[in-house]
Amino acid sequence: MEQHHEVVFSLLGEGGSLAISRVDNSTTPTFYYHHNETGWDETEDVQRVTKYRSFIEAFAQIDSRYPWHRLFPKWIHIDYYDLVRSALLYLLNRRRETAAISYSLRQYENLLGIRLQVHNGQWTYLAEYSLAPVRPLTIEPVSARLEGWHHELVSLWKNQELSAIVPMIYPEPVPNSLLYVGINPSYNAQDIRNVLKRTDYANQFATDQAVDDFFRFDLGIVSERIPDLQAIQRLHHDKLPYFARHRKTADLLGMGWEQADLFQLRKSKQDEFTQLITQPPYVGFAKEQLRLFFALLEIQQPRIIIAANGAVTKFFRGRSPEYNPLAPDFYIQPTDLPNVVILSHNTLTVPVILSSQFTHYMSPERKSTKIEQEVALVWAFLGQ
Repeated sequence: MEQHHEVVFSLLGEGGSLAISRVDNSTTPTFYYHHNETGWDETEDVQRVTKYRSFIEAFAQIDSRYPWHRLFPKWIHIDYYDLVRSALLYLLNRRRETAAISYSLRQYENLLGIRLQVHNGQWTYLAEYSLAPVRPLTIEPVSARLEGWHHELVSLWKNQELSAIVPMIYPEPVPNSLLYVGINPSYNAQDIRNVLKRTDYANQFATDQAVDDFFRFDLGIVSERIPDLQAIQRLHHDKLPYFARHRKTADLLGMGWEQADLFQLRKSKQDEFTQLITQPPYVGFAKEQLRLFFALLEIQQPRIIIAANGAVTKFFRGRSPEYNPLAPDFYIQPTDLPNVVILSHNTLTVPVILSSQFTHYMSPERKSTKIEQEVALVWAFLGQ
């Protein structure tokens, strides 16, 4: 009889993952430690699976070998919250980590319902601060669904002539996160090189030409480059100055955050992008991108969306003469709060904060005020 593996602990890293699964037998549960190169998923080749009698024994394989506090936690089962909390504090104090809260540590906070802090030189935590209950992960692995989504995107790209650059490739998302939505991704080789400095990719992308060559859309090799493109985008998530607003808002809310765009065509100037994408020969291409955007939302499963600029706000209000005629049907329901609406599409229902453009010309004080306003709207809607 086929055994049902329930994932109880799972970490993501560059090019691989670590996981512990539990099989509930008629007497006592059995635990399996999974070490994979491309993500824990039944459809993928498992590199190593080892059987243990307890969660502690399986967890020790991770705790003794890896700086797991720096890996991104995808899931922690409630049965093991106390153990992981204690192990996390012990690891942070043993390694004498600085007081900086990384993206990975922020996600540990979200999953475990704690707020990490340093007091008298020792790491500790405040319990049960979390913004909202975390829904269980979907039964179907997100990685498999995202892989199918990327396959559709690549198939769409091979039949277009507007861009020789690969479309936006998304890292595996964490459901229940804050999601920022923009119009389309930009492309700047120098920005990419700056993000990749002092990373494992630095030597590979030492010149702008090397970046351009790697990001050129080549149907024969684009699929095998997706894991690297995902890792590079996650590094942008953590380091790109443009995302400073996203990081600050998420930090104030105590939430993880993700990012998505309505369209996946990389273009740095939005006005040129809009003029291009709305020309009659490319309308079908644009419609397919918007269809894929809504499919991506159902994979990302955001807790709440923030419109990243005024153009996206107009789209979610249904008032964009350029983009709304291209979009599949979706429904917007007003709320009692200003600038907060409920978006519904197929099985997806999610609140949207209608925001405005952040520009380079804004003073730091103005940016800080706008971030505080966004945070206040999120707290108000969620009843905190």
